[in-house]
Amino acid sequence: ADFCSRRFSHILKVNSSKKISNVITAQAADVDQKLKAAGKEVNEMLQGSSLYLVGMMGSGKSSMSGVLSSALQYAGFDSDQVVEQLTQKNVQELFEEVGEEEFRDTERQVIRELCAYKNCVVSTGGGVAQDRINWMHMRNGVVVFLDVPPETLARRMLEDGSAAKRPLLAQAAGDQESLASHLSEILEERREMYEQADLTITLGDDCADVESGAIVLLRELKKRLQEDNQDSKLRTIPKEGDVQIEGKM
Repeated sequence: ADFCSRRFSHILKVNSSKKISNVITAQAADVDQKLKAAGKEVNEMLQGSSLYLVGMMGSGKSSMSGVLSSALQYAGFDSDQVVEQLTQKNVQELFEEVGEEEFRDTERQVIRELCAYKNCVVSTGGGVAQDRINWMHMRNGVVVFLDVPPETLARRMLEDGSAAKRPLLAQAAGDQESLASHLSEILEERREMYEQADLTITLGDDCADVESGAIVLLRELKKRLQEDNQDSKLRTIPKEGDVQIEGKM
């Protein structure tokens, strides 16, 4: 009897695990399908225009870039990674050895080069949006601001240990409250520039994962592109009465 009871319990556990696994697999497939569908629609509307993701450090631009580039069938780039590949030094080393000014100059050159290409999703460094020359180049495509609360940023970066590796945050990386406060100050300095983006997507703790955030972004981008397309038509196609000739012929 005990053997049968244990056996029955084991079967229940196995079946329960299989059901959970099947549900998770089905959900992942559903998300993937939604991503592909949204990506295909937006790809056609973009007509090759590149996407530039701006926002604070830790806002998920790099992860989002990877998901979006796959959904859109675009090439994906991370401006910080390109800088590191060119200089053979990481961002922290560059800040320490040559200073922020020289780092920003290299970063500016990288943005200029990347903006010469179409069909790209570019994850930019947190400070890229502070430079007007960078904005001039990024205006060749569509700029999206990933707006994430400082508290969420602080929690993420303390959990993954990245805060201490970021030059502008190292001194405030001791605890979440101090880090969130410091991030809030930086965000306020940059917000005016970030909000010049073509589209702002707010991603808080309620956003389950990067894929879900990417679906939201693509859907909002689709709406914006549709609105812009309609505005363009309204500006370029005159309605009856728009064209008037004064005086007599």
